Amino acid sequence: QVFNDHEISKHFNLRIWICVSDDFNAKRILQSILEYVNGQNPNLGTLEAMRKKVEEALQSKRYLLVLDDVWNEDQEKWKELKGMLQCARGAKGDAILVTTRLQEVASIMGTHPAYYLKELSGDDSWSLFKHHAFGQNREEIEELVTIGREIVRKCDGFP
Repeated sequence: QVFNDHEISKHFNLRIWICVSDDFNAKRILQSILEYVNGQNPNLGTLEAMRKKVEEALQSKRYLLVLDDVWNEDQEKWKELKGMLQCARGAKGDAILVTTRLQEVASIMGTHPAYYLKELSGDDSWSLFKHHAFGQNREEIEELVTIGREIVRKCDGFP
């Protein structure tokens, strides 16, 4: 919701969301950035060619780049990607946001202190789950509510 908020849209020329997960590959991340920005696969063979295209695409634009769900703790891979992204600096006010559950990943990128999200309360977890599972103004079937509450309990406050 924050990513798509009207104020965020007004502030940034480009908003880019890349799901990284387990496959932390600089070339794949750069390719994903280009696909997000240009709407197509650039079909470039080398990492350097990809870096130059990303630099061109982001040049003089204020962008928000979200690298979501990062698990890789390899400092060398992070240094490589960080260096490439620093070469592709856009306009003043651009930002890179990394989401992770690992303290080590947060400290590797570490230009600002990490912001830790707390678990949701049981009531908030159920409210969020119920909204997505049943929608608004829909009848709750008792058997599904029981299953849903068990799922929420197992999630332990994580959405």
